[in-house]
Amino acid sequence: QSGSAASDVDRTQLNNEFQDVLSEIDREAGVAKIKSGDASLAFSVFVSAGADGLVTGTIGAADKTTLGIGTQTITTAALAATAVDKIATAVTSLGASQGTIGALQNRLQFAISLSQSQTVSTRAAESRIRDANMAEESANMTRFNILSQSGIAALAQANQQSSSILTLLR
Repeated sequence: QSGSAASDVDRTQLNNEFQDVLSEIDREAGVAKIKSGDASLAFSVFVSAGADGLVTGTIGAADKTTLGIGTQTITTAALAATAVDKIATAVTSLGASQGTIGALQNRLQFAISLSQSQTVSTRAAESRIRDANMAEESANMTRFNILSQSGIAALAQANQQSSSILTLLR
């Protein structure tokens, strides 16, 4: 609109509004801690005990200076055209940052789902252990011990009988 503004007053008003929008971009970047120089641009999140148990990421800064639109004005038609080009580049940069954030979000969501699944499995196993009937399990163990010992005794008896038969044949 600045390229076709009828008067300098219109252009000045549009430029003031444009500068307010640029200030808001910086304010939002500050709130989100994605201004250039912020330590939170690179991060890692511990998700499991393995060697690959960290989800790491780097989010590009999104303040007006980093986006290349910090010093733009639209007081003339030529400056407005330049600003449009710079804003198009900034939008492309923001799109790439959104893609990075989306990929990181997917990885973190997968880690959360996996952790929840492991928690449910662990609780189920713990419940089965706690719910085991100790008397029944003790009786089963005694039964299997008796069966094992009787099998060993039968084997010893069979070995002894074969020795007796060999002695008779001599």
